[in-house]
Formats: sequence, C-alpha cells, structure tokens
Amino acid sequence: MNEKVLKTLEYYKIIKMLENQAGSEPGKKLCHALVPPADIHKIKENQKQTGDALSRIWQKGSLSFSGIHNIGESIKRLEIGSTLGTGELLRIDSLLKVALRVKTFSRRDDEAERDSLDDMFEAIEPLTNLKNDIERCIISEDEIADDASANLKNIRRQMKITNDRVHSQLSSLINSQSGHTYLQDALITMRDGQRDIGNQAFVAEDLDRLFYGWLTKQTFGETEGTYTYTVPLVKNTNNVRVVLQHLSGEAVDKDKFIFTITDTNGSMDWDNTLLPDELVTFYAWHTDAGEVGMDIQPEETQTTSRAAFSAAIAELTVPRLVKGQETRLTVSNKETGKTVLSIPLIDYALLVKGFYNRDMDDQEYLDRQDVYDMVFFLDESDRWLDAYIYINSWKVVLQNSEL
Repeated sequence: MNEKVLKTLEYYKIIKMLENQAGSEPGKKLCHALVPPADIHKIKENQKQTGDALSRIWQKGSLSFSGIHNIGESIKRLEIGSTLGTGELLRIDSLLKVALRVKTFSRRDDEAERDSLDDMFEAIEPLTNLKNDIERCIISEDEIADDASANLKNIRRQMKITNDRVHSQLSSLINSQSGHTYLQDALITMRDGQRDIGNQAFVAEDLDRLFYGWLTKQTFGETEGTYTYTVPLVKNTNNVRVVLQHLSGEAVDKDKFIFTITDTNGSMDWDNTLLPDELVTFYAWHTDAGEVGMDIQPEETQTTSRAAFSAAIAELTVPRLVKGQETRLTVSNKETGKTVLSIPLIDYALLVKGFYNRDMDDQEYLDRQDVYDMVFFLDESDRWLDAYIYINSWKVVLQNSEL
C-alpha cells in the first residue's frame, strides 16, 4: 500500500490514537512501526488474534502493561560479564511483575478451547525466583537491604556497633566537666549520617589511603604505542598509634579515655598544599586493651623476672601533616573531663628527624613518614610522666617536664 493511500485513509491518525492507548514505551514504538500487511494469510491471522484478545477482555477485563521497560542494554552488559546497578535491577523487577501479571491473566478453565494467543502466553516466563530475590535485596535505587548478602549484613552490623560506640563516647564527652566548659551546645547532631558535637567537623573512622602525585614537563610520543612514566607519590595519610601504660603495672581501662587529634588539614589543593578549612577533630577509630611484657630485676636480688603490664591502645588516622600547622594530639579522661596529655604532634614528629636526615627539610621528612607510635606512661592518678615515640622504628625518649 503506497504512501498516498495511507494518507488518504488518515492511517497515521489512527496509528497515533493507537499509540496513546499503549501502556509502555516499547508498546508505543511497536504501534508506531505498524504497517498494513499485504499477505492475506497474515491479515486473517492478525484479525484472529485481535478477536481472541477482545474475547478475553470481555471475559476478564482489561490487562495493564504498565511497568514494562526496555532492558536490552542491561542484557547486553550481562552477556559480556558486566554488573548491573540497582536502578537496572529494579527495572528488570518491574518487567517481571508485568510478566507475572500477564501470566495470571492468561490462565483459563481446563475446558476452555485454545485460541491464537495461547502460544504467546505460554512463552512468557515470569522468573519468580529472580523477581523475589531482587525485591528481597533491593529496597530502592539508593538502598540495599541488609539481607542482600551475609557479608553486607555483617558489615552493617559492625557499622552499627561502631556508630553506637561513637555515640556513647560523644555523650560522655558532652556530659563531662570539660564538655560543659568548652561546648556551646550540649547537642549531638547528624551530618551526612555522622554524629557531631556542637556542630563541629569531625572524623571517627579510618581514612582511606590517599596518595598525591604530580608529573611535570612530560612529552608524550606522537606514534601509537605503550609509554611508561614514573609518577612520584606522597602518602597523605598517617597512622598514629597511642599506648597508655601505668608505671605501677595497674590495669589501664581503654574506655576511660578519649583520644583525639585536631587540625585544619581537611582540604587539599591541586598542588598538595592545604586549603583554608575549619578545625577538624579526628577521633580514635579503634581502641583496644592488651598486655606488654618487661624484664625486671629487683635491687635486692640478682634474679631477672618478667612482669606483665596492662596497656590501652588507640589508633587514629590523620591527613597530611604540614609544618607550621597546630596539629595537637590530646588524651582526656572521660570521667573527670581533665586533660591527661596534649602535645603538638608535628613538633614531636620532627624530634625523631635526627642526624641522618639533616639534609632533608622538615616537610619532606614529614611526607616520608606515615606511622607514628607513641607510648605514654602514667602515674596512679593518670598523670603523664614520660613517653617513648617511635616513628618508622626510630625512637625518642621524652619526659613531661621537658615539654
């Protein structure tokens, strides 16, 4: 049938009306692409299917195809081994819901005669198990259920435990004597899912390892091929381990202390310099208790024995340490609110620089280190007496009176 006849019959107006009745975008496209067949057998087959469909609608009512999505691109990605996002999986689930709805609509009494639509209905497989798994695991495009996998459930359980522990520490801090003194508002608020004291910036988790690299004045080859360039890297995250130990051997309660590092180093520029930033408090993301062994030899005897001393250990992670910054490590007593110790961390770190690194400027030395172990000895009243500082295996022995 030529184009002139179709226009004379206003065929495209009819097709437009049909498109408006379609319940999905794929259905609209199929309607738009319809052309009258010239084969008499095909014409009779189409009329038979239309009549059978109308008969089913009279018997059961209309069938909604709302929820159909074109998942062709998702299937192609699966075929090459790619993974799908939550949005794609939800669209597949929506399509399977329509398939189940159509399958349910197609069911008829056993005595009913087969019609021209039965073969098409029987070819539809709702994949009920897959649909149920998607609905069990995915709540929305932005949320995956805890039960989606055993690993995810365990991770979220650990996150909840950590979150509760942070909340407990923050509550103790704001209710302590020092909290009432220094905090304007005794409130714990939420910022991007994290708790904050007095609307101050803080970090209470281990920072992901961050490296900075800058490659200058490189000429890339004009011909196709593989070229290797070495980019010097600087590690911008530092691990600080703090150990508290009583000289008397008395047990140290790790839950009695709050470990923090404060600095304004939360934002970095393209050249690895610090951008202006608010004061950030980095809390210990892990605390533990343990024992250390020490050989002792009483003056009245010549026999050496080994004693075990209790210790509290805290781990903190901070961004790049920059000379000139007021980076301060503080340990406070949660019960009394008193400060046990408060030291300028960068000044202490540079004490270990020593003779062998004398040709290295202070900032280069700080950039080359990334592990700081500090052992502080306390008296019976939790007052700091002296300390050992280990930076990448170098050791400095300090006394509180010197600082």
